[in-house]
Amino acid sequence: MMHIYSKTYESALLILYFLFLIQCPLRGDSQNTQLSVTSGTDFIASSSIVLQNTDINNNGTFDASKANAVFSGSLPNSVSGNDSVLIGVFTLNKTGGSTEITLNTDVHVNNRVDFVNGLINLNGVTLLLTDSAFLNNESETSRIIGITGSWVAANLSGVNNPSSLNIGNLGAVITSTQNLGNVKISRRYQPAQNPVTGFTGIQRTFLIQPTNDVSLNATLRFYYFDAELNGKDENTLSLWASADGVTWTNAGFTNRNTTNNYVEKNGLASLRYFSLSDANNALPVTLVSFEASCKNNYALIEWETATEIGTSHFDIEKSEDGINWNVIQSIVAANKINGNSYNYEDNNPLSTAYYRIKIVDMSGAYYYSPVFSGGCADIAMPFVVYPNPADNNAVARISVRQPAEAIIQLYDISGRQLYTSKWSLQAGNNQFALPVQSLIANAYIVKILIGKKVLQTKFIKQ
Repeated sequence: MMHIYSKTYESALLILYFLFLIQCPLRGDSQNTQLSVTSGTDFIASSSIVLQNTDINNNGTFDASKANAVFSGSLPNSVSGNDSVLIGVFTLNKTGGSTEITLNTDVHVNNRVDFVNGLINLNGVTLLLTDSAFLNNESETSRIIGITGSWVAANLSGVNNPSSLNIGNLGAVITSTQNLGNVKISRRYQPAQNPVTGFTGIQRTFLIQPTNDVSLNATLRFYYFDAELNGKDENTLSLWASADGVTWTNAGFTNRNTTNNYVEKNGLASLRYFSLSDANNALPVTLVSFEASCKNNYALIEWETATEIGTSHFDIEKSEDGINWNVIQSIVAANKINGNSYNYEDNNPLSTAYYRIKIVDMSGAYYYSPVFSGGCADIAMPFVVYPNPADNNAVARISVRQPAEAIIQLYDISGRQLYTSKWSLQAGNNQFALPVQSLIANAYIVKILIGKKVLQTKFIKQ
């Protein structure tokens, strides 16, 4: 049974209900329809909802925590709005031309995510598996993808002496003789990287946060998909660990299985950030800056290196969605010991576009720069926090082409809001001093809300 509740009057409820049925049918046809929940309105469902070619736009309360929401049809779907969406069973069963659903706002699932067919694109947001929720039948062809800032996360309380424990079925399998207490596992999709050292991992990173994290003598089995290898040879993969998600060290491996796609390591004293990469990862080039900006009729891509030794070339890659990339230009490296400056003009700018640099060594090894937004839209430059990692001072930076009123928010890694403030943006570059002095050493999320746009980035407090 499905209900919509208005917080005004019963007559308004009836009007809203019939308007909803007319404007937002739950079964779409040749074009996407939209299920829109406005501010002050509650949408509550307790049975199956078939969202055939139907988008969700939630600015009120969307509570389908006791329902099975089935996303179907041949057109791409999206879930957006200013408020998170609650779903019991999230069923992905897309067919035909487009099999992708894009999440533009956080989604909480309290039972399971059923992968039948299609991709879930975490477009910089979090898919949170609450209670005992888990991913079911995720595969190479039907799985979760995402860009910078995207996470799927799960929690489990009272973990003691775990044996092959796979919380949320996220693919980080833990064994230990110790009491770990409460454990949170987050999985992200942007490759782990340190541009200074040249480290880059596969397109899967785990952050494992147990309450007790000392002398665990733990075994971690790290699963992955072939589609996440990021150009790495799976026959040479080993486990890499990091305390802050920036500086990475090779932890080696105990077992490696390229048929079942996992790398396993015994004897881990603590659990933290983990990724997979080649045993010898760093490339002999140091990238010190990379910018993408929109000019009058072209996008200008600029980057600078501090040193180049044995570097072959730079591939400039462009994407409309941050997922699918195309090489638009290759530039031969100067191979100067003191570095060099480069630029490229993209004469086919898009209103929204992403750019990255693929740095290729003479041996054929490569890694990627951070991803920058350089589209000719209202937001000219990416939303970033600098410096990152930060000590006691950090600023949020963004450049816009038109003045706008924004809200800036600071969250801890568990999603708890720590700070919020209004931010009046002026045309051009803007920066905002973040209150980081009192923060403990950890990872944090900063969000900016500009109208209907929600941008976010992560930074590390040292």
